[in-house]
Amino acid sequence: MKNHIPPILILLGLLSLSIIPAISASKPQECDSTLYCCPKFQYTLIASTEVTRLTNLEADLIVPAAPENGKDSPIWGIFPFIEPAIEKNNPRYGILQPVLEWNYQHQTHQWTITPWYEDGNYAKLCGNQNQDPSYCTCTDKQKSLGNPATTKLYRIDVPQCHKMCEPKHGQRITANPGDTIHFTITKTGNAWITTALNRKTNQRTSFQTTCIQHNDKLKIGFALENSVSALIKKNDFIGSTLPKDITFTNIKFTGDTGIIQLKPTIEPAAKACFPWLEAQITNSWVVGNTNSVTFITQPKKQQEL
Repeated sequence: MKNHIPPILILLGLLSLSIIPAISASKPQECDSTLYCCPKFQYTLIASTEVTRLTNLEADLIVPAAPENGKDSPIWGIFPFIEPAIEKNNPRYGILQPVLEWNYQHQTHQWTITPWYEDGNYAKLCGNQNQDPSYCTCTDKQKSLGNPATTKLYRIDVPQCHKMCEPKHGQRITANPGDTIHFTITKTGNAWITTALNRKTNQRTSFQTTCIQHNDKLKIGFALENSVSALIKKNDFIGSTLPKDITFTNIKFTGDTGIIQLKPTIEPAAKACFPWLEAQITNSWVVGNTNSVTFITQPKKQQEL
């Protein structure tokens, strides 16, 4: 004789089968819960140190495979950088960075490269004229120093210290996975010049600033940044939200810097969301040289998670 199952239990069983897949499919798309979203984080992985008397930093980067490419894909930045070793609320604080950008302004859906100088007031918007009318006001002389914007993605670029005209960056060029990018950040007189060269296409972009002073002690290094600190969806622990593994090679530091030992930093919120994140640094122990910096952004094997 067959067991009799009450109709109410059959109904509850059918409901559970239909509800659970619907929740797991829809919630990550909405990303409205910490159960499905990572906490906000910005500088995901960093390899850095502080130095004095640096005159040049250079490195090669092979453009990694891109992350997932949806309309809400995060904006990522990969770059070497220098910045004064001072508090970020200091009016003189700023960072110089030639950036390999992914999906700039949520509009490009590709890799582009732009050298930037960003001051400590980066959070202000040029549209807030009522709050601070002087923030985005440039003189005619300052405007004449800039490069005309070639796309609608940005305005006039002004490569000097001034009344915080924003943004401050060079021309934007393109890149594809597998291209080799050569980055340089060089002190020339009282100015710092940063250049990115796509060795495959011979496209070059550069930017100059005098905002970082010649005698500043510097924090230097390499970074992977979620540039707008947006919410990032957890994606079944496969790493598709992040760019693929990133490696800087042929790293050289010029100047009376002594031995440079880069040290890794992993953003705790990013590590909690993507536990396999790692910064691997091969310090060559030769004055001014580091063999490589690798940012591990992908899990090695599913069974290791």
